[in-house]
Amino acid sequence: MQTQSYSISVELNKVFDIGLKCTVSSRYTVTIPKDVREKLSIYPGELVNVGLSNDQQALLISKAIEETTDNKVVVNDKNLITIPIELRRYLSIKVGDTLKIYTMNDKIAVLMKTKSI
Repeated sequence: MQTQSYSISVELNKVFDIGLKCTVSSRYTVTIPKDVREKLSIYPGELVNVGLSNDQQALLISKAIEETTDNKVVVNDKNLITIPIELRRYLSIKVGDTLKIYTMNDKIAVLMKTKSI
């Protein structure tokens, strides 16, 4: 079985801004909004891939269909996923951070940390 690289380049002109944001909880979880779950066909109890974009500026989330080198996380019954510690550290994600949600090809959710002013 061949393992594919999941990370892809995220070009903001190729992602769709769905106007949603999520906040990182005290347990480093984020809720995947219903609209995003429906687009990606993600349901509680299923595995999702969580990885970095090639430019290492965003988290990528997709339904785990193929074998990849990315982290696999189970969507819990409240539609939460835990952001893996190595990705939190790399992206400097802290409790209370807001992540803007985009979609790409209706198969990938892109979560980007919003800039504080």
